[in-house]
Amino acid sequence: MKICFIGGLYYSDDYAVELQSDSPTMINIAAHKFQWNLIKGLDCHFPGEITILTNIFVGSFPHNLRKIFVKGKKWSHDKFARDKSFAFINLPIIKPLNKMVNVLFGLVNWCYENRAEQKVVIVYSLYSPFIIPCVLLKKICSNTKICLVVPDLPNNMYIDANTPIFNKFKQFFNTKITKLLIKYADSFVFLTESMNNLLNKKRVPYIVVEGIVDVEDANTFVDYQMLSNDILYTGALFTKYGIIELLEAFVKTSYFGKFIVCGGGEKECIDKIMALEKKDERIEYKGIVNREQALLFQKNAGILVNPRNDLHEFTKYSFPSKTMEYLLTGKPVVMFKLAGVSEEYSDYIYYPDRPTYSSFVDKLIEVSGITVQEKVARSIKTLEFLEKNKSVDAQGFKLVKLFTTLFTSEKRL
Repeated sequence: MKICFIGGLYYSDDYAVELQSDSPTMINIAAHKFQWNLIKGLDCHFPGEITILTNIFVGSFPHNLRKIFVKGKKWSHDKFARDKSFAFINLPIIKPLNKMVNVLFGLVNWCYENRAEQKVVIVYSLYSPFIIPCVLLKKICSNTKICLVVPDLPNNMYIDANTPIFNKFKQFFNTKITKLLIKYADSFVFLTESMNNLLNKKRVPYIVVEGIVDVEDANTFVDYQMLSNDILYTGALFTKYGIIELLEAFVKTSYFGKFIVCGGGEKECIDKIMALEKKDERIEYKGIVNREQALLFQKNAGILVNPRNDLHEFTKYSFPSKTMEYLLTGKPVVMFKLAGVSEEYSDYIYYPDRPTYSSFVDKLIEVSGITVQEKVARSIKTLEFLEKNKSVDAQGFKLVKLFTTLFTSEKRL
């Protein structure tokens, strides 16, 4: 079986750092890591069978990236692969058309080279310029199956504070076209079960992969005796995600420790954070940081938080990417119980007793006071859970079973 991965990952972490230096907004490192971990999972079970065709995910010139032209590159993620990162013109309207043509020609060439093989094309995200070429290819290449990886619903894509009117147009257009294209999918990878209920109208085979981790990235040694009480949030900063409400509740306490915030996003949200920083010296806003800096902050923090609440409909259809990254540190993680997070995580995450930010802060105070022995036991238990159930090898095996069903009569794993 030959597999072609169509997505927007960066061909190296160093290239991601380079792109961030040219971007006034945050590039999507979470999506980059998720895609690469999917590739690692596939490589565990289909060595030498994976081809990557990527049109990198970056914002358009000039608001989100200071490059009109994004260069391409040929490389190999393993010794057998012939991967390609496509060049494209980074301007609105032109960019999606350019990306669609890139994928179409890349797929035709890949399909011809593997014409005698059973083939699966994996498409990361419900992005119509990626899906349209796959649908066209399927009409002329009958032994090709399409698997859509759905990290976001179409109406939750393109959240961008800098160009809201244009992004609303993109949301509308992409949602309409995606609804027409999605029926051609032979299988899905969803982040939550609710996504399947909403999108999988034809009831084709699917799996739920809410997260996937490389256990080699795990923080296997944490000196809890020396650990600070500092609280850390790293991620996108939007008012609807609750960071302002959490900081306002924190200001009212006498918590002994800093509250460090890293990230970029909505200008109004960032302005409020900076105002709270001036009001309370315990709050520190570090701005946009690269992945290495974020990991260093995580290493030095005592508690990692995600302030997203469960008041919005979209939480049923999302699994916060930071959850897996946080758990992999072995540090205590505090967040609200969200509809998109399954019960299996209840033994590894500290949930507030009530869905309020005052209760959230109470839980932070409680967690800061738990014993070293309890922190160590929880950390060991969490890392064992991740390695057994959410590692690249474990989640990759679920993909093996999914793809096997595409060429058999089985319907559900």
